[in-house]
Amino acid sequence: MGISELLYILPTNEADQTPATDAHIECRNCGTNLKPDLETCPDCGGNPAVYEIS
Repeated sequence: MGISELLYILPTNEADQTPATDAHIECRNCGTNLKPDLETCPDCGGNPAVYEIS
C-alpha cells in the first residue's frame, strides 16, 4: 500500500478534498518524519505510517 492510498482513507476537508492537517507521517522502521508524497523512507527504505492526531 502506497502513501497515496493511506492518505485516501484519512478524513478530508470536503470543500477541496485535501488530506486533514492533523496527520503525522513517519517511517515504520526508523521513525524518520516523511513528506506525504513519499512511498518509502529515503533513509532506510521502510514503509510510511500515518497517524491521525486528535
